[in-house]
Amino acid sequence: VSLMDPKAENLGWVFGDGPEFPGAVGGLSVDESVKRDGKPSLKLRADFTKGGGYVQAGRKIPDLHVRELSFWLKDPDSKGLTLRLIDDGGQVHQFKLSKPQAADWQQVVFPLEQVFAKKAASEPLPNGIQHEHWAGPNDGKWRGPAKMIYILASRREATTRTMWIGDVTVVPRPAPPKTVARLDAFPGGEMDWDLSLGLEFAGAKGSLTLAKDSPEAGMSSLKLSGDFTEG
Repeated sequence: VSLMDPKAENLGWVFGDGPEFPGAVGGLSVDESVKRDGKPSLKLRADFTKGGGYVQAGRKIPDLHVRELSFWLKDPDSKGLTLRLIDDGGQVHQFKLSKPQAADWQQVVFPLEQVFAKKAASEPLPNGIQHEHWAGPNDGKWRGPAKMIYILASRREATTRTMWIGDVTVVPRPAPPKTVARLDAFPGGEMDWDLSLGLEFAGAKGSLTLAKDSPEAGMSSLKLSGDFTEG
């Protein structure tokens, strides 16, 4: 599922300057001159020379149970990357990732489902990922579906920074197969339905029986009879 909407302003992403840490300046725009696979990229600019902590590009996720998140990044200024995801419980999960510092495009793959499986098993996180969390239940557990995603440029990673983001996609968890439970099957001719005479309204009589070869040969149906002549 693509998280880049070509019909929306800034491909559906919104800029934030981390107002809780005043001083950061920057911006977010579509860069037609820097393309990834023939498509324009998002350009995120950050300048922390006058203060601030981070700037970010963020957007809503359409209620998906995320298995894996991936995007392409052109980021020559830093070896680090910060990613935030907000789950259905309102908890903010922040991840610090390491990456090569290179001028070329590189793919970032974040295995969300695997990360929390390893956390639940008290195993080291893949690729040295660091995890912080706050808000909501604040217990470090993931509650899908995902609601928001933010890609951050942090002051701790570089004082000034320009990064290009392309092809942000989500691999959702496959939907479980639907199970159909038949309530009109009567193996061995046994009926597992019960008759109720509506005892709060006294006087009714009735019966519930199994009618074989109905509605057609080889099938059975329930025959419900009621007599309300006495109430």
